[in-house]
Amino acid sequence: MPNVTATKVLNSKTENSILPVYKGPSALLDALQDLHDEIIKASSQMENSKAMEKSVFQKIVDTGLLRALHPKDLGGAEYSAPEMLPLIEEIAKADGSTAWSFMVAAEMPAIFQRFSKLVQSEIFKDSCDVLARAPLTPQPGTKKVDGGFLVNGTWPLASGSYVADWFIVAGLVTDEREVSDNHLIDLPELRIFLIPGNEVKKLDNWSSIGLRATESHDVKVENIFVPDPYSAVFTANSPHSEEEGVSTIGRVSFYTSMGPLHLGVILGITRAMLDELIQLGQTKRPFLEPSIVYKDHADFQRKIGSMEIRLAAARNFAMHESDQIWAAGGKATAIERTRYRAATAYVHDECSKIGSEIFRLGGTGALYNHSTLQRRFRDLTTACQHIMGNQEIGASFGALALGADLANAEAL
Repeated sequence: MPNVTATKVLNSKTENSILPVYKGPSALLDALQDLHDEIIKASSQMENSKAMEKSVFQKIVDTGLLRALHPKDLGGAEYSAPEMLPLIEEIAKADGSTAWSFMVAAEMPAIFQRFSKLVQSEIFKDSCDVLARAPLTPQPGTKKVDGGFLVNGTWPLASGSYVADWFIVAGLVTDEREVSDNHLIDLPELRIFLIPGNEVKKLDNWSSIGLRATESHDVKVENIFVPDPYSAVFTANSPHSEEEGVSTIGRVSFYTSMGPLHLGVILGITRAMLDELIQLGQTKRPFLEPSIVYKDHADFQRKIGSMEIRLAAARNFAMHESDQIWAAGGKATAIERTRYRAATAYVHDECSKIGSEIFRLGGTGALYNHSTLQRRFRDLTTACQHIMGNQEIGASFGALALGADLANAEAL
């Protein structure tokens, strides 16, 4: 594996100051709130260019957000995953695509924890502001060879509007070995692989209804050798979770660490849509009752009140469940982990429903491409298509709650 030096993202002035991330989640949230108007101002340009605006990217990185989840021994601030939810939510209130890219970038420590301390020390020896993208839909084509793996495949949805130092891909590995009758047998195994960014080909095919500035292109890897240490078994919990000195992010399940960041995007976009509708209601008049504005219309008041309560309930549910599962650390049971994933899917579904209602109430003005309400609706709809919002997990939780025996319960 080539000795790839981590990209130095921060400028020297910021490196020599105390970053907001080290002052605690409240200080980091304040720093992100200060960037709200600037992100909104750039959002249309980013939508049109289908990429994050560089100055916006740099200013968010300068808050230290990428360091939040990293363990302290790597130079990070070692936040809990639930503490990340309001931070990503704040970015999403301004722009969904920007929040999605930083959700991906900020959650990478949870995946890097699947690799050994030695590998992590090498990757983060200069800075923990290393940028990575992780398309984790398992693809066939990787073979076990002497000393490592020969990785091949095309991975969809490699989100992240930034140049990545590393890609982490998931592959189904074939270990070809001879048996006594000279036939070959295939033993597939699900593993993840660390591959330098310059060895990964971007296919430039992200053309979507929403999250257009996330550069979620497919990527292709052809015959790249990955040494054994730069690969890990991809399980719910880190294979190093029981080792001494491993931080909580390395002990909780992967889905536990991912959930709050994804929910931050969903909740933030929904909050912004509802705020925009409330603002619209100050001046918009019903077509059949032009003598009053919507804010004075009883039915509109009822709908706003209902959506406010539903959104608050979804957010509080998300925070409560995130805190509960995080507190259990690596000791959460299969039913506790599955309940958490079911709760995460529920919040996706409820926000999707609220977003659809808001879009309808936005009237014909929301049909035009310049409408921020339309863009937010498209971003929310796209974000809710993620596997974290898959409602099928409810069946697994129901089965476990009923005492049924699920063969794959420990992988949930």
